Amino acid sequence: MITNQEYRAKKVIVWGTGAYYQKYKGQVEHQLAYFADSNAAKTGTELDGKLIYLPEQLLEENKDEIFVCVMSMYYKEIYQWLEERGIYLPQTLLLMGGACVADKLVSVLMTIYNNQDYIVEALESVLDMDYKRLEFILVDDGSTDRSIELVAPYMAKDSRIRLYCHEKNMGVPRATKTGIQHCQGEYILFCCRRRRKSP
Repeated sequence: MITNQEYRAKKVIVWGTGAYYQKYKGQVEHQLAYFADSNAAKTGTELDGKLIYLPEQLLEENKDEIFVCVMSMYYKEIYQWLEERGIYLPQTLLLMGGACVADKLVSVLMTIYNNQDYIVEALESVLDMDYKRLEFILVDDGSTDRSIELVAPYMAKDSRIRLYCHEKNMGVPRATKTGIQHCQGEYILFCCRRRRKSP
């Protein structure tokens, strides 16, 4: 489920209005503001009571206050379109269903920053997936804890895991960009890194 509290106050724009959205819309807990679809023929029509716009109509004007949820199989193309406009998506917002990817290579991308308490859990959960034709791309964003040390044994026994490191912390957008540059899969699944709760 998408429950990222940090973005609840922002406008939620769902990109993708086809069968993929219909299948996975139950995973979006936020109240939606608009839909975006690259098909100009859908512009001005409604879906679930909300208007559909061309992406450029919504994102160019609102890029600093939006919360984009991509409900489409065209992850790379959409992400690149957003990146060209300086828009970076939170990792929790790209959804993927195994039935949609058939036998395609899937890249699972996760950025790491001092996640020693959760990194093993994340590794185990990805490697335990039923879908096996995947690569696990990890980008360490200058961690100062044991995160990299904990990843090493998994890399030694599974060639699908690859780790790339920043010498210093550069933030999630930059780490995500680094990861995408190394993804070889046709689809990208963004694995959300967990945060330590405040006491």
